[in-house]
Amino acid sequence: LLIVLGSYGEAQRDESAVRTALDRVVPGWDRFLRPVREGRIIFLDAALIATPSVAAAEHMVEAVADWARSR
Repeated sequence: LLIVLGSYGEAQRDESAVRTALDRVVPGWDRFLRPVREGRIIFLDAALIATPSVAAAEHMVEAVADWARSR
């Protein structure tokens, strides 16, 4: 399982924005990482999970649970 955090400093932090940013830095990155090719990737908004809080922990648990249900 690969967990990718979008930068909390960016205005757009959704999956599409993160994929685009990664493609600018490492073109084709998604072809070389096995978890991505196998659909074992979760994109998270760093602004929602970067703090040591109950809300941040709940967001992380929900994201993993959503990913698990989708499999």
